[in-house]
Amino acid sequence: MPMSMSVLAILRKGLSRGRWPYLPRRAWSSCSSSNSKITVSEGMPTTDLFSTAFTVWGANTNVGKTLISAGLSSSVISCGDSLSYLKPLQTGFPKDSDSRFVVNKLRHTLPCLSNITPRRILVSHSIQSVSPAVLANSPRSPQQDSFVMSANLQKNLKVRNEFYSSEQFMLERDSSSGEVSWLTKDWNEGMKSFSAFTSTFRASTIWSWFNAVSPHIAAAEEGLSVSEAALLQEIEKSMFAFSKHAGIVDNHDQRWTILETAGGVASPGPDGTLQCDLYRLPVFVLPSIPEDLNDDLIVWFTKTASRFNEIRDHIKVVHKARMMQLQSMQRKGGHYLWWPFTQHSLVPEDQITVIDARVGDNFMIYKNANDSDIIMPQFDACASWWTQGPDLALQLELARQVSYASGRFGHVMLPENVYEPALQCAEFLIESIGKDWASRVYYSDNGSTAVEIAIKMAFRKYLHDHQLVTETDSCKNVLCLKVLALRGSYHGDTLGAQDAQAPSAYTGFLQQPWYEGRGLFLDPPHVFMHNRKWHIDIPKSYIELNKSMTSVVKLSFQARSELFDKGRDSSELAALYKEFIRTNMCACVENCEHLAALIIEPVIHGAGGMTLIDPLFQRILVNECKRKKIPVIFDEVFAGCWRLGVQTCIQHLGCTPDIGCYSKLLTGGVVPLAVTLASSGIFESFKGDSKLLALLHGHSYSGHAIGCQAALTALQWLSDPNTNPNLLSSTMTLAELWDPARVSELSAHPEVQRVIALGTVFALELKASASESGYGSLLSRGIVQALREDQVYTRPLGNVIYFMCGPTTPPATCTKLLDKLSRQLDVFTARKHANANHACG
Repeated sequence: MPMSMSVLAILRKGLSRGRWPYLPRRAWSSCSSSNSKITVSEGMPTTDLFSTAFTVWGANTNVGKTLISAGLSSSVISCGDSLSYLKPLQTGFPKDSDSRFVVNKLRHTLPCLSNITPRRILVSHSIQSVSPAVLANSPRSPQQDSFVMSANLQKNLKVRNEFYSSEQFMLERDSSSGEVSWLTKDWNEGMKSFSAFTSTFRASTIWSWFNAVSPHIAAAEEGLSVSEAALLQEIEKSMFAFSKHAGIVDNHDQRWTILETAGGVASPGPDGTLQCDLYRLPVFVLPSIPEDLNDDLIVWFTKTASRFNEIRDHIKVVHKARMMQLQSMQRKGGHYLWWPFTQHSLVPEDQITVIDARVGDNFMIYKNANDSDIIMPQFDACASWWTQGPDLALQLELARQVSYASGRFGHVMLPENVYEPALQCAEFLIESIGKDWASRVYYSDNGSTAVEIAIKMAFRKYLHDHQLVTETDSCKNVLCLKVLALRGSYHGDTLGAQDAQAPSAYTGFLQQPWYEGRGLFLDPPHVFMHNRKWHIDIPKSYIELNKSMTSVVKLSFQARSELFDKGRDSSELAALYKEFIRTNMCACVENCEHLAALIIEPVIHGAGGMTLIDPLFQRILVNECKRKKIPVIFDEVFAGCWRLGVQTCIQHLGCTPDIGCYSKLLTGGVVPLAVTLASSGIFESFKGDSKLLALLHGHSYSGHAIGCQAALTALQWLSDPNTNPNLLSSTMTLAELWDPARVSELSAHPEVQRVIALGTVFALELKASASESGYGSLLSRGIVQALREDQVYTRPLGNVIYFMCGPTTPPATCTKLLDKLSRQLDVFTARKHANANHACG
């Protein structure tokens, strides 16, 4: 049809945030519905930044994308640079061939342009894979342009077995007749006479189908199916080969890659996923295209040459600015940022990680390696401080939902109001995590705040149940309310949350001069795997209490599942736990101290060193507190929302709290949000005629719509077997992500003290002397740095190295992480032995 409208080319610069460097991946990774499956290939691409890469988009097919590609190609080649034109998907072939069109227009436009730098242009054009329908309807031969070639030149047109067609030739500028013309010559002749004034132009179509329909229809009808993974792999391979000028000769500093999409922005690719992505400015407007279909457009290309030069120059400026920014970020980051939990003097500038983007489980980091600027994937093995879990599909869905909530609501205040995101998120939480015990959701901003709110709730409930509310004002200096908690637990950095935990590296005088441990802190029994068996480490204080129970000291288990067996409730060990708990609680009461709340991190203590607590002990502790009407708080800020393989640790412990705290993975890690879930009894203890009896705690952004929408999206996605491939519908638990055989093998390593693996968490403690252990230990530093060089980003907890994946991470990826750790442990051991031998020698 005639094209009389203006052509708007959306030229998305290869270095624009949000798409680059994963240029093609975002282009083919948008999904059409929440049920779309998007996978990230195991071997994510490493992108060389030397080649300036960008994408040409159009609103539909037949609107001028290829004209933009052709005009820009001519502009780039004319200034002496080299260029690769990539057309991943072509339908209607061989009648339609965008790569052939670009090559043909380049050849015919060059004679009409002025101020052309190169004297020779080495041109290669390939059509790679075609469908059976193409082979049946057209001869297997190179798609030659309309110009006449000599017999010798035709002999040198190469047809390789793996390509449908391939041609190579040289264009040479000739001014011997007084007028500049371009001669078509043999490729080999150009190679022999290669000079500084030679450019290279490579055009390639990767997959072609005969029928002029959408690629996903053509793929289904013609028997040439292409998976998203294969598509991305081929694009990556082509881009990388050109950036390293594999198969071509090129001595120029500037190389370009144009990737032209197929159809419209939302057109499906060959596997049905859409090419949707956000438009990026600037938008360049070009003159109307001649309506005459017989017009060869050479005049149009000539007239618009200056405009294409502007586009070319703009892309070069943006690329240069982006490179300067990337190259300066390590220095600026070390100069301006104050990193939490980091001793800056221990972080050399060259070890600062520059993160350019996130793609599912991976950072995309910038590095200068071997004098090459590259963007490469690095697995986020600490889940960005335990917040992350989305794969690429959920990441994109969260982006859409957060954008929607931002556009619709911005921020609206919560008190006395209701709006869909806050309401729907609360309803989902009550029916899932809070099922059969919680009735209310209290929104806040982060885990530490959620804990402080929980403590206030618990104290009020305790005062109410023990008829102390009316006496509070007159007896506030007499009542001594304390929490019952476990040593090694961690409940946040704010003052109240820190007072609810035992003394630790986080609460020392230099960190928290106001710290007062306001609690009874019990030493819990730890569970771990060592030498291929699960063991329970029972503190000596337990045995000293009842020396007749020495038989339980050396308990071991073959399988982790035995630890969660409720049949253990009637064991000797259960009796010992109960006696220890009751004895300590009674001693506290005798000192006129009120244990007004129990707060625990269920199953695993996170910041305390990734230690697994015997679930039997925690279950007995909860039951004892409930018997004494002491409100129970589950601090699941770290452990909840599928982090430990279940939606809530209630499933692991077999008991329920009165109050639960959730954050971290709650929103899929995109924005901060926390919730404190409470039972009806907790809520009722705050009711009364006076506002002064209400819960007076909150922050300006309580229940913000963006966070609630994100949380609802993430929770629904991760709780649905249709969208979470690791969720077992039969048990509603995650599949085993960490290969048990490899975990067992690591537990037997000579330098390993213990390991644990549960849900998305794997942790390993290195054997260490007293001076080398604990949070301040630097023993694991060499292993951690080596892992980062091996594309695994992890942060240790002293001599504890842990990996944390997402609920949707493929188990095969977790296996690769364990294998990398195993190799580094071997290196660590060999170096340790070498140092010991050197010291002895």
